[in-house]
Amino acid sequence: MCDCLSNLIEEYFIIIVLIFIIVITIIHFVFYFKIKKTDLNFIFQAFDSSPLFDFSVDSNCNANSHVIFHTLEGINDQTKTNIEKIDGKYFCYKKILYKDLLYNGQIIKKEENCPEKFNKNCGIIDTLEQQLCIKNEDNCPLYDIGLGIPPNYEEYEIKGNIYYNKNINNSPNKKIIGKIILNEGQPCYGLNEKLWRKFISHEIGEGHLKCELKILNKLNDERYERKGDITYDENL
Repeated sequence: MCDCLSNLIEEYFIIIVLIFIIVITIIHFVFYFKIKKTDLNFIFQAFDSSPLFDFSVDSNCNANSHVIFHTLEGINDQTKTNIEKIDGKYFCYKKILYKDLLYNGQIIKKEENCPEKFNKNCGIIDTLEQQLCIKNEDNCPLYDIGLGIPPNYEEYEIKGNIYYNKNINNSPNKKIIGKIILNEGQPCYGLNEKLWRKFISHEIGEGHLKCELKILNKLNDERYERKGDITYDENL
C-alpha cells in the first residue's frame, strides 16, 4: 500500500478499468458534442496511452513501466507523492503506445483477419470493437484484473489480494484493458479529472469530488468497471 497517507483509517476507494478510447471517439466528440478546444486535450492523451503488455504484479518492474494511480500534492512541493503500489506491489507492464499500434497496422476492423506478420488476435481494443493483432510468439495485453477472489483460479495469477489473467489465453471476444485507476466513485469523462478528497486540511491540492466535463448530459463515465475495494491504514 502507499506510504504517503497519515492517520487515515479505512478510506473507501474503488479500482476500476477502462476499455481503450480510440480515434473514432475523437471525431464523435468533436462533431457531435461541441466540446471546447481546451477540452480536447484529454482525448488526445489516449493516443499516448498503452495497453498493459507483459503485465505482472511485483516489487520491482526493472526496465518496464508501472501504473501510477494518483499523485498526492502533499503540504508543499517537496512532499508531492505518487501512489504507485497496491498491497506493496507495483503494477508492471511493457509500454507500447496505442498510436504506434495503429500506425503499425496491428489494429484491424472487427470483420478483418490479422495480417501475416501479426497473426495472433488478442481481442477488442476500442469502442468500435476493432481488434489488436500481435506476433504469434508474443503475449496479449491484460484483459482482466481485480481484488479479492478470482472467478476461475486456473486462468488467473494471484499475488496476495490481487488477481489477473494469465498469458495463456487469447480470444477475439475479450476486451483489452486500457487504463487502471483509483477513484472515489464512478470516474469523470475527462482523463485528468480524478474524484479525490483531501486527507489533511493543509494539503496544497484541492479535493475534487465532482466532475466538470459533461457528455450527453452525463458527468460520469459509465464505461469504467468497478473491480474491487481497498482500504488505507498507514503512518508516515
